[in-house]
Amino acid sequence: MYAGQSPQEQIRLARRLEKKAPSFDDLADRYLREAVEPRKAASTAGVERAYLASAREAFKGRKAKEISRQDIRDFLAERAKTAPVGANRTLAILSTLFGWAVEAGVLDATPVVKIARPTKYETPKDRVLNDLEIVALWRAFDGLDKPMSGALRLLLATGQRPGQIVTMEQGELHDLHDPQKAA
Repeated sequence: MYAGQSPQEQIRLARRLEKKAPSFDDLADRYLREAVEPRKAASTAGVERAYLASAREAFKGRKAKEISRQDIRDFLAERAKTAPVGANRTLAILSTLFGWAVEAGVLDATPVVKIARPTKYETPKDRVLNDLEIVALWRAFDGLDKPMSGALRLLLATGQRPGQIVTMEQGELHDLHDPQKAA
C-alpha cells in the first residue's frame, strides 16, 4: 500500500483524475477565456482564436496532456505546407497556451519546448498601393452593397488584416470624425 491506499484505491483515483484531465479543446477554451479575452483587444483575441482553430481540429478529442512534441511538430509541418507564416504564428500561440497551462497548474509540462519555427524564412511583402490605386479602389467600392463597401473601405483605410476587421468591436474605434485623434 502507498500513502494508506490499497492498489485498487490508487487505480480508482488515477481513473478519476484521468477523466478530469482537460481535452485540448477545453484547454484552448479556458486559455482564451482566462488569459486572452480579459487582457487583449477583441480583434487580437479573434486572431488567436482563428489560429487555434486548426490546432483544435487536429487534436480534436485528445487530452491536452497526451499531445507530444512530435504531435506538435507533425501538425505544424502539415500546416506549413499550405500556410507557412500561419504555421509560425500557430506555434507562437501554442507555446503561449501550453506555457500558461503549466503556470496555471493545469498541465505538468508543455510539449512545445524548443520546437523550431516550421518556416525559417518569412518574406516580408514590399508592395504598397500608390495614391492613384487607392483612389481607384475607393471609387470601385461605390458599386458594391453598403456592408461590403464599408468593410472593404475599412480594410483599405486601416491596413488591417481581414480577420482583425471581422473581430473588431465598435468600442475599439475612437474619434473617427477627427483624423488627428482617430485610433
